[in-house]
Amino acid sequence: MDELAQLDKVVEIAEELGVEVRREAIDGESGGLCRIKGRHVLFIDTLADATTRLERCIEALARLPGIDDYYLRPDIRERIDRIRSQPPT
Repeated sequence: MDELAQLDKVVEIAEELGVEVRREAIDGESGGLCRIKGRHVLFIDTLADATTRLERCIEALARLPGIDDYYLRPDIRERIDRIRSQPPT
């Protein structure tokens, strides 16, 4: 599965978990998950390349409550586990 297809799947999962997804031109390197008025919002930087957009979205999934109870493709689950195993920056 190519990166854009993976990105679509990750975004679909985030939306199923109740995350609002916003696609906006930021700076080409940004995006990610935040809380606005108590709701999770995932910003996808439309100026970023596909690899960066996918990484930011997977990083967001790793922080979502309930994601461990959700079926994920093994490659996406592995990337989430790798992100979680890294020390916080």
